[in-house]
Amino acid sequence: MLEKESKIKENISGILGGVFFAVDSTFIVIYLIFSFSINYLISLKESIVLTFLHDFFSFIWSAFYILGVRKQYKELLISFKNKYIFVLIISSIIGAPLGTTMYYLSIQRIGLGKANVISSLYPLLSVMLGYFFLKQKNSWNVYTGFSIAILSGASLGISTWFNNPGDILGYIFAVICFISWGLEAFLSTISLKKGMQEVPSIMIRNMVSSLTFLIFIIPSIKAFNLTGKMLQNINVLWIIGASFFGTISLTLYYRALHKLSISVATAMDTAYAAWAILIELIILIPCFREYEIRPWYEYLISFILIIGVILTIINFDKKSKFKNKKT
Repeated sequence: MLEKESKIKENISGILGGVFFAVDSTFIVIYLIFSFSINYLISLKESIVLTFLHDFFSFIWSAFYILGVRKQYKELLISFKNKYIFVLIISSIIGAPLGTTMYYLSIQRIGLGKANVISSLYPLLSVMLGYFFLKQKNSWNVYTGFSIAILSGASLGISTWFNNPGDILGYIFAVICFISWGLEAFLSTISLKKGMQEVPSIMIRNMVSSLTFLIFIIPSIKAFNLTGKMLQNINVLWIIGASFFGTISLTLYYRALHKLSISVATAMDTAYAAWAILIELIILIPCFREYEIRPWYEYLISFILIIGVILTIINFDKKSKFKNKKT
């Protein structure tokens, strides 16, 4: 009974991870609208600074939670002593400075919905790597639900592309993003399976990302003045809010990667594309004239995507239940 309740808890946490990431993305969109305009194409330098600030504030949130609230000093020290921390460091650099920067660039050029849909295909890569290198195997419903989620995401991307092709660079950025996030999911799973704990891993990830930006990237593109201007702008509160929800999302996602399999965790996280479209319908469209209601079938596909995610977490193995009762 306790095992079943624990499994339900892990599944709910994984789904909420996708929801909170959609909220994170929505906050970033609102920041971009208020700071620039919906038609303004954010530059690479601005996108890099935006990613840096997001991960820096996320580091502060995670450090406050671990050191201030949970007081997990020993757990953090153990994580730093773990020899597999280098795997987490590599995944952090790939996932944040590279992946997230490309994600924000794609949002500005092709919109939140399309950027989310394309980037949400990253489980294809992470699950394939997990299958071949980590030998992770799942039941039929997991693969079925995973396939439905991925096909729904691809269909949603194709439909939105035909309705509004947008900027080809935006699609290239989104593809780079999904490759980066796919590698991050795979590498993070390795580090978690080798003893790295979820919550300290989030703090270390954000710390590595922030230091990479601060020491190497920001100076190389001479973006200190731009960073100062963005910090002085009142709209930075939207970035701080986004980083708060992003920290929660990443914590729940890493927990799902550790407690569940890559396919289940990434399928749950993939649903952020559908959640983002629903949030767009509820918040962005009513509040901003620039946003228009999508065709009805895009909302239908989003619903099917969520159904696919739900299918991955339902246990259809009646035989195993019978055996457990018998024993």
